[in-house]
Formats: sequence, structure tokens, C-alpha cells
Amino acid sequence: MVNYFYYSGTGNRFILIEQTNQFDELHSHAQRLCENMTPAADGILVLNQTQQQYQLDIINADGSIADMCGNGLRCAMAHIHKTTGDTQVVVHTRSGPIQCRQSQERAEIQLIVSHQYQPDEAVSRYLARSELSLCKTISEVRIGNRHLIALLEKEPNNDIWVRLGGSLQHQSFYPDGINVTALWPEAEEQYGIKTYERGVGPTGACGSATCSAAAVLKQHNKNKNAQYNFRAPGGLLAVRCDTPGQYWLSGDVKLIETGEFEI
Repeated sequence: MVNYFYYSGTGNRFILIEQTNQFDELHSHAQRLCENMTPAADGILVLNQTQQQYQLDIINADGSIADMCGNGLRCAMAHIHKTTGDTQVVVHTRSGPIQCRQSQERAEIQLIVSHQYQPDEAVSRYLARSELSLCKTISEVRIGNRHLIALLEKEPNNDIWVRLGGSLQHQSFYPDGINVTALWPEAEEQYGIKTYERGVGPTGACGSATCSAAAVLKQHNKNKNAQYNFRAPGGLLAVRCDTPGQYWLSGDVKLIETGEFEI
């Protein structure tokens, strides 16, 4: 039997397993394990600690591997704080080390934009033929994971958005898939956001996509806003940028349940 902790990071739900050598088994059965949770999980977090160093591996709900996961890292930070009392740690991921910290009920992580650019012409042509309209700008951003961010004038129809996000996972210009995010203005200083995640589908929130959205807004608006606020389907997230290219993501984390299962 394997002990698990079931966390939600602003509606992004993860099964957290700690100190295990059963990664291959978890990887092989990820889809079944995620589907068996109520509500279904978006992925599995495998958190190990050796000599005061934390290592986090992320398995998506379809069994694919993610280099990192913003809300998954926030859930890991909340768990570390809950079990050790630590308020600031470095968690190592497949995309590199990530600064994490806990402040009251909110877990924060620091993500760094490594690349931000316009999509290839083939991508732009494909999107121009899609049902998506009123698009102000489209950017690709890499923050550990690869993201396609579309800044729109208003919230898109959800069925259209899900269909587009799913179709982009099977195009030759994205052979490994991509996270697809819609972003639109709501109230003053707040934006709506929804993401179709590679290996998962529509999710309650996506942390690295939210930081990518803040990077796009900062470039598009050409302003020096220190913080952006976002409303995702799963709740509210805030992104603060004190240093160019470096973004602090914060939001709530909740422990849904604990238990055990057989892999």
C-alpha cells in the first residue's frame, strides 16, 4: 500500500506521494490512479528528500512527464511546510531548481521566463483558420514548460477553446504537445484565464501558464506593473514581478484528503 496526500492548488489537483522508489509503477498506472480520485486528479507529484535536497517529479494524468508544474510545486511547498515547518526551500525539478516559500495560507514559487517569442508562421496560419476570433496577440513562452498564450478581447466560448486546445496537441509543429491558454481582461487589474494543459486537458488552473500570461501582459502593455491578478476556473492567482524575467506565483493550497491505495 502507498500513502498519498491529495492536494488542490487553486483547483489544480494532485496526488502527492513522498519518499518512494515506485516511480516507474506510478508512471505506468498514472491514468487509472488519477481517474480513481474524486474529483479526478490532474497529475501525480513524487516528492523525495535526500540530504536536505528536495526532488519533485511530475506525472500528468495521461502518464506523460512534465518538466515542472507551477501549482504542483506550490502544493509540494505547502506539504513541506506542513510536515517540517520550513517556510523557504529549493525544490529541484527536471527543468531546474525552483525557489519556494510559504506565507500564511499561501504557497509561492519563483519562475523565470527563459524564452518569449512569436509563434511560427504555421501556428499563426492554423490559428487564423480556427474558430478563435478577436485575438489581440499570440505569444509562445517557455517557463520550464512550453506555453501558447492568446490575449483576447473577451472570454472565448469554452467548447471552442477546448476543441482548439485539444487539436493543437496533434499538430506537426507541436510534436510533444503544448499548454494552450486564453487570457482576457475582466475588472481593473484582473484578467480571466483558462488553460488546456498538455497531458491533462482543461484544468482548474495552471501555474506556469499564469506566469507566462503575466509575461505576455507585461510586454504587450509595456508597463511596469508589479503584480497581475488572475481568475482561473479554480480560483484566484496572483503573479508579482519585482525583477525583469522573474515571477512569483501565489495562491491558495488545500489538502483535500489523505489515504492509501494499491498501485
